[in-house]
Amino acid sequence: MLIRTLSLLLVFWLARLAEAAPADLDPTFGAGGVLTLGLTPSAVAIDDSGRILVAGNLSLRRYDAGGNLDPSFGSGGQVSNTIAGAAIKIDASGRIVIAGYASNGSDYDFAVARFDANGNPDLTFGTGGKVLAPIGTSNDFGTAAAIDSSGRIVVAGSARVGTSDDFAVARFDASGTLDATFGSGGKLINAFSTGHDQLYGVAIDASGRIVVAGTGSQGGGTNAQFVVERYDGTGTADPTFGSGGIVATRIDGQVHACYGRGLVIDASGRIVVAGSSDVTSVVSGLDRHFALARYDGTGNLDPTFGNGGKVVTPIATSATSGNTRVDEGYAIAIDGRGRIVVAGEVYVLTGNFPTRKFAVVRYMDNGTTDGAFGSGGKVITAIGVENFARVVAIDSTDRIVVGGFASLQPGVGALVRYQGGPPGLPPVASFQMSPSPCSVGDVVAFDGSASHDGDVPARCEFAHH
Repeated sequence: MLIRTLSLLLVFWLARLAEAAPADLDPTFGAGGVLTLGLTPSAVAIDDSGRILVAGNLSLRRYDAGGNLDPSFGSGGQVSNTIAGAAIKIDASGRIVIAGYASNGSDYDFAVARFDANGNPDLTFGTGGKVLAPIGTSNDFGTAAAIDSSGRIVVAGSARVGTSDDFAVARFDASGTLDATFGSGGKLINAFSTGHDQLYGVAIDASGRIVVAGTGSQGGGTNAQFVVERYDGTGTADPTFGSGGIVATRIDGQVHACYGRGLVIDASGRIVVAGSSDVTSVVSGLDRHFALARYDGTGNLDPTFGNGGKVVTPIATSATSGNTRVDEGYAIAIDGRGRIVVAGEVYVLTGNFPTRKFAVVRYMDNGTTDGAFGSGGKVITAIGVENFARVVAIDSTDRIVVGGFASLQPGVGALVRYQGGPPGLPPVASFQMSPSPCSVGDVVAFDGSASHDGDVPARCEFAHH
């Protein structure tokens, strides 16, 4: 019996070692881990059943976990709508909310659509399941969304006021009506700078406060920087956060531009913003790399993360034809083990021609890249001639789904699913049995040294009676 138990344990560990490595393409999805689409994904979400929702090209699709269109959703797995979806959320009742923007006939407004779990428009929401809301004086673009504990939908983005774009947030009640208890008539506009300001992320913390992040003075050259704002439930700037509810960060601490794109709040309430930053380089004088910043609950940079709360990650190993290395981080998610995943693009030289490819980086909780993921925490994937990732989601088994443009042909995109690694104990590089040899009645222990993830060595003990 003891020998049988020891054999089973050995088989268990060897099986773990034989599992697909983190960052490997998942062969159970699409064609070898890649699913090509007739649309360019602009938003992605994964429901509790592991089904993947994708918005793009004014449509919404649902795929099963293997990458097949779900025939129980809409018409053959797809529904059409007139909203350019920038975010997909699933509410507590299983209804699917798409937020973004739509034409009002003369310019663009914030827009929200809601569907039931089968893809039918929810006729209890707005008009025919859809709402348009003008925010500024002309073009308004919703780029991110969150749903609070009361089922209210918060949309963040930008509003054109005069000749500049300003930060904009709107909140809708569960029926699709602008919430009069928020801001001014359900919406608020904040001109962070005299330039162009864009929000790209929104999240709601455990206290119900609304956190938004983006780029202040985008297009303003060296003026661009990460900006995070926090509001209370009424839309009032939170004075306990940063300076008057606002925090602005230059990633390299100098005058170089940096661009905040994605936002998440982790299980400890810390705010993580991802994007990219121009940095001084000995190669070209100026490069752009993936960048992250993590803030505590008061808006201070978290000194336990990266270098004083900031991380810069170069991905490209060669310069483009302009002698500049360009990496752009766009989307962020946190997996079930607290690891941070950022997706975007990298410019890679192909001969003398620079092309863009999907780029994904996984970080540990302290901001170091996860050495068990890809090559030094990074993976680069080419699907078509020209590729760039814009969205990311992580399923319940930590598999990473990344979507974006994947060809020179307009409107063509792809989803890629990467292995995230086993959700339980980590693979082991070696193990020892003690005592060795053992006798009947001994307590036998196996010590396995973990090969990655920073987990403590695994230890298993049992006795034969």
